[in-house]
Amino acid sequence: MPRPPSVGWTDRFDRRRVALGLGVVVLAVAGLGLAAGVPSFAPRASVFADGEGALGTGGAVGDSVSYGVDPRRTDATSWTFGIPLCVHGSEPVILRSVDAAATVGSEFRFLGARLRRFTPTPTHEAMGSVAGFPPPTTVVPDVLSAVAGFVVGDHCPPLSGGRYTELLLGFGAAGPGGGGWRGVAVTYEQSGGDRTVTIPWTMAICGTD
Repeated sequence: MPRPPSVGWTDRFDRRRVALGLGVVVLAVAGLGLAAGVPSFAPRASVFADGEGALGTGGAVGDSVSYGVDPRRTDATSWTFGIPLCVHGSEPVILRSVDAAATVGSEFRFLGARLRRFTPTPTHEAMGSVAGFPPPTTVVPDVLSAVAGFVVGDHCPPLSGGRYTELLLGFGAAGPGGGGWRGVAVTYEQSGGDRTVTIPWTMAICGTD
C-alpha cells in the first residue's frame, strides 16, 4: 500500500507511526483498525458514528485520529488534511455537506473542502496532510470536486477496490492561539433520506503563544 508523505502507513491502514514533515506534528492517534465485518446501516437513526453507517473512513467504531500542525516549523499559513471516505455495502451515497462536529480554539479559518478520487501509486499517494490549501499540484495533481453532489461508491476498507476517495479539508492560521475542528460531520443522502456520519478526527493548528 502506498505511503502518504506526512503520516505513517501500514498494510492495515494504521496511522500509529508518525513522520515529521512540512511542519506537521501528529498529536495523538488511536489505532485505526479496520472493521472486521460489514456493519448494519438500516435507517434506525439519522446520525451515525464512524463505522456504524453506510459512509465512513474504514475504521472501527471508536477509532480516532488527531493531527496538529506547528506554524513555527514552516513558513506556511494554510494546510490541507486528508480523510479517506468509503461505503459499507453496495449502494453509493451522495454527499451534501461537511461541517465541524465541534471546534477547539478560535484563531483559525476553515478554508473549504474538496474531494478527489484516484488510483494511488508509489509516486501518487494518499495524503495525510500537506502545507497549502488548495494543496499543491505536486502532491495532489487530481481534479478536485465540490462536496455537494459528489458520489462516494468506493467500498470499505479504503483501497479494497483499487480506487481511493479522499476528503480534503483546508485550514488557515488566524492568530497565535490556533485552533481547528474536533470531529467532522459529513451529511449524505442514501435511499432518499439524509444521514450524517460523525468522524472523530481532530485537525488543528497549534498555538504559538
